[in-house]
Amino acid sequence: MSFCEQFIFTVAKTKHEKGYQVIAKSPGINKEIISECENYLYPVDINLNKFIQSRSLILLKKNIVAFSIVKNIGVGFDGRLGTIYSHTFVIEKKEFQKLDNDSRIFEQYYHEDPSFLGEMPKLILKSEKIPIDFKNVEKIRSILPTVLVALFKNEKIAIFKTNKPKLIQTILSIAPPSVRLIPFSTYVEHPSKQPKYNFILTSKAKLFDLEDDFWKIDLEEKKIPVTNTSSMLGNSIRYLLDLIDKRKENELVEIYNMFEKISSNDFKNKIILVTNYTQFNSPASEKHKQRYADNIFTIINKFDKKIASQYLEKVKNYSNKYAILGEKIQEVINPDISLIDALVLLPVRVTADLISSYVEFQKKLWGKDRSD
Repeated sequence: MSFCEQFIFTVAKTKHEKGYQVIAKSPGINKEIISECENYLYPVDINLNKFIQSRSLILLKKNIVAFSIVKNIGVGFDGRLGTIYSHTFVIEKKEFQKLDNDSRIFEQYYHEDPSFLGEMPKLILKSEKIPIDFKNVEKIRSILPTVLVALFKNEKIAIFKTNKPKLIQTILSIAPPSVRLIPFSTYVEHPSKQPKYNFILTSKAKLFDLEDDFWKIDLEEKKIPVTNTSSMLGNSIRYLLDLIDKRKENELVEIYNMFEKISSNDFKNKIILVTNYTQFNSPASEKHKQRYADNIFTIINKFDKKIASQYLEKVKNYSNKYAILGEKIQEVINPDISLIDALVLLPVRVTADLISSYVEFQKKLWGKDRSD
């Protein structure tokens, strides 16, 4: 189980003031937390004639996460239409991690009562695995290659769609838990006015307000931004999508458990490593095993020695060309060092092309070919 604070922001008339304010909160909610959330409790410059509801998540100071469910509940206490009601859940990162960073868990705790004033209880959240919503994932299948590439490269994403309040959560449900911890909002009128968000749904009319570093994806267009599917990351994404298409959630969970055990924020190379290792361990021809081993050797120096040694030890016998290269590099680094240590220490991208260049290097160094 995990513990969570909460507060409600809406329009109300209290003995202190009249208008939009925090009307109820749990004991752990202080002025600092409310101040940090203030600009993100609802979409800035919201069009109340179009807005129905949204979901958003931001990262606060002191390793705290804030997730808000925001709705247009219609008539407020003053009789006016277009009343914004925001229920925000505030949880420590370590507690959120127990929930696999899955914000869908908060949906069942949403409380809508604009007349409720005063103290709210601290929530005790049940730790439960929410299954992937494959039905809705299928509806957005065309954009998933691009979105997953952006997520694993830790880059910003803007999707031109504003009437899908659970779309981002649906997408994040097919990603590893640590990748899900991205600030997002499913309704952003002016991205520049709410810059903490890295994954947003917005109107195409707001294209002018988007920074250049956003991936821009239009759900209504058939042409999606091109990704390099022949790259190692592209191949890993294709493998994940094949599991998703076949609804093999257990296999995905196994891969993501492996992903989470590697202590690195390099999402891109982590997913390349674990997908290639998974395929290496599956029934495959010698040729395919060699390719997976080669891919692992190519990126293994991105990780610490402990992780690198663990994976290299298991696949080293299937990559002859890298064994040859490793032995040659081993000679230069230290004759007494192990092959695995030599490859871990290699400060450059290891590719088959380096073998021939290494031979040339030996010729210049020794005046003869020492490649035999």
